[in-house]
Amino acid sequence: MKSIILTISILLFITSLSFADDYIYDSPYGGKKVGKIDDDGFIYDSPYGGKKIGKVKDGMVYDSPYGGKKVGRINEDGKLYDEPYGGKAVGRYEDGKIYDEPYSGKAIGRTENKDGSGYFILKDKEPENAQKK
Repeated sequence: MKSIILTISILLFITSLSFADDYIYDSPYGGKKVGKIDDDGFIYDSPYGGKKIGKVKDGMVYDSPYGGKKVGRINEDGKLYDEPYGGKAVGRYEDGKIYDEPYSGKAIGRTENKDGSGYFILKDKEPENAQKK
């Protein structure tokens, strides 16, 4: 009986890990957690709580968690674009790492989920938004 309870407990624990938020790191290896993306696509500015700074939905990156304007996109192949339609490729997601160039470049961060790379598109847009205020 104890082994059945232990087995069920382990299975529930493993299942709960698959529903956990995906953290975003500032380095491809190690590094510190700088944000997170939840299962609904909301991007947070902090790994623990924090404020929702945007959302990724259907490959589009929005500058606000509710509504907002499209500020970039993430293609199926992992390329990151600075505009929702057209624009230029500014990076890529590949094997859990985020790169600063679409075809080469250096790894600047990591995340488990391709949508988590939207954090870096939003981060690049922040200084532009700060000047407008």
